Amino acid sequence: MIELALKNSKYFLILASALAIISCASSKKTSKKPVSKATIAKELPTLHPDYTAYHKSENNTQIFFSIKSSELLYMRAVNEKNDFVSRVKISYRLVNSYGSTLVLDSASVFFTDTILNATQGKELILGHFEVNAPIGFTYVVELIMTDLNRTSESFSYLSIDKKTIFSRQNFYLSSTNSVYPIFKNYVSNNDTIKIKFNKKEGIKKLFVKYYNRDMGLPPPPFSYQERKTFDYNADSIFSFNLDENYSGKVIFSNPGIYHFVTDTSDKEGLTIMKYNHNFPIFNDENNLIKSLRFITTKQEYDELLSANNLKLALDKYWLKCGSNSKERANVLIKNYYTRIEKCNTFFNTYDEGWKTDRGLVYLIFGAPNSVLRDNFSETWIYGDETNLMRQVKFIYTKVENPFTDNEYVLNRSEAYKEIWYRNVDAWRMGRVINEKQ
Repeated sequence: MIELALKNSKYFLILASALAIISCASSKKTSKKPVSKATIAKELPTLHPDYTAYHKSENNTQIFFSIKSSELLYMRAVNEKNDFVSRVKISYRLVNSYGSTLVLDSASVFFTDTILNATQGKELILGHFEVNAPIGFTYVVELIMTDLNRTSESFSYLSIDKKTIFSRQNFYLSSTNSVYPIFKNYVSNNDTIKIKFNKKEGIKKLFVKYYNRDMGLPPPPFSYQERKTFDYNADSIFSFNLDENYSGKVIFSNPGIYHFVTDTSDKEGLTIMKYNHNFPIFNDENNLIKSLRFITTKQEYDELLSANNLKLALDKYWLKCGSNSKERANVLIKNYYTRIEKCNTFFNTYDEGWKTDRGLVYLIFGAPNSVLRDNFSETWIYGDETNLMRQVKFIYTKVENPFTDNEYVLNRSEAYKEIWYRNVDAWRMGRVINEKQ
């Protein structure tokens, strides 16, 4: 039933075809190295590791990793306990840019995880290793995680910003009950976060610039309508003291943008977002409706938001798109809101991921067939890779932003108008574009 699908909208599988856009993940059982052109696999990867970096010193950077043990294959060990063991290898290459062949540092690290029986509860596996990355430069770390028990691989890229001692990776974030870092750039509820600044003599406190901004939605790919410009005048500023270990605790009470700097005149620092819902998932009718704006008319959108019963109005809208078939409507619901979660997870900046240019395209078109990336841009390619006449390319330019290194702006063109409306109409008529991706 439609009701069941919407109630369970907070439970979405992270289908990994989208991950290749950000992490260049692949489930192909080969030893091919990650390259600047990442072809998205039709088969879903089995591994979805997270990575983050912290600059331990001027020459060394720690790379932290996290992987769900439920994604690993455990095999019975030949020992007295007859327990089950997973075996994992992480190979890395440090280069100075995407696609560079000059390797500055490389190695492989191995780890195992043991459980007593195949039904034991699964948890996150966390660890770290160090790379040699001198201060003053930016780098890219190419990472391959391999489950040695099933020989499946995941390719990932991690940007390293070590231009100055004040960049975001000089800050170490952790929860108050864990020594391991937080891998995301946002918090939920009233989380208390422990923030450690890379030890710098004389830094006794950190300042926090707080912003509460609604930047609105991006225009369609063919529209040159300008979005709001970000006002960098903070709504408020507060500070907190650091202890002898250069650490302090912060509670995030209100939704908004929290920018941590060592001086109020600085723009470079650490940014943490707090959203006003269970980010990255939507599980309230108001946000579920707002995210429909790209596929609704203005009249439909206004009527949905002003309805006395938002849940009933939402059900009716999706039923209409599904030609009054509950089964088709549920397929639409699952695919649309799964894409919302993916956008929020991988494209969020100082705004929610589905409100960004990459989120806009991914939501309507699904995962591209391939992605080309360099230090300054990304190109998403849809269609037949062997026939240029049947391809659609979306080119994004990377934007220098003090809050995030994940902001890309679409190079808009009138040429997108026809295919945009064609894909929007497909959603409205109950057809999912790129459903298998």
